[in-house]
Amino acid sequence: MMRVLITAGLLGLWLAGCADPHLDALEQTLTNARTHAEEPDALSIPELPAYRPVGYHHDARRSPFLAAEAIIAPTGTSPGASRDGKLAPDTTRPKEPLERFALQQLQLVGTLSMGKRHVALIQTPEHEVVSVREGNYVGHNHGRITRITPQAVSVSERVYIRQDGWQKRAATLELGLDTPAR
Repeated sequence: MMRVLITAGLLGLWLAGCADPHLDALEQTLTNARTHAEEPDALSIPELPAYRPVGYHHDARRSPFLAAEAIIAPTGTSPGASRDGKLAPDTTRPKEPLERFALQQLQLVGTLSMGKRHVALIQTPEHEVVSVREGNYVGHNHGRITRITPQAVSVSERVYIRQDGWQKRAATLELGLDTPAR
């Protein structure tokens, strides 16, 4: 019983401490502030220049990710290596649609598996989606699709290096990434 009385007494003291005799004065001050308030000054934000996207079109130029001296244009000649060889690409075959774009411009957006057949869906910079299979060609560097997995497409490119001639280079288009991994 004593414990209940002590608890009730402490609760009463605590509630009494919450009472403020100056609440009316505070309410009056807030009312005055509301009635005499001025509108805030409008923020002066400078106008931003219009956004103009700039496309990067490097169809006829070398890739900025490769050293200039490492790759020669197909029309050039090299004193150290022959332009023919077992790795030289077949330039007489008809070009496929995705060879118009650099591999860096293509994006893997999906893959499909139907039994043992795998199909990849690749988006072009023109926002077209093209389906490809193993063996199709992509990119400017005579890239050929060698493997399609649920998350990636493996590509084997052929590049001409001045000292060594035609060489194979592996690249990968991964799902959700904008640029191919080398």
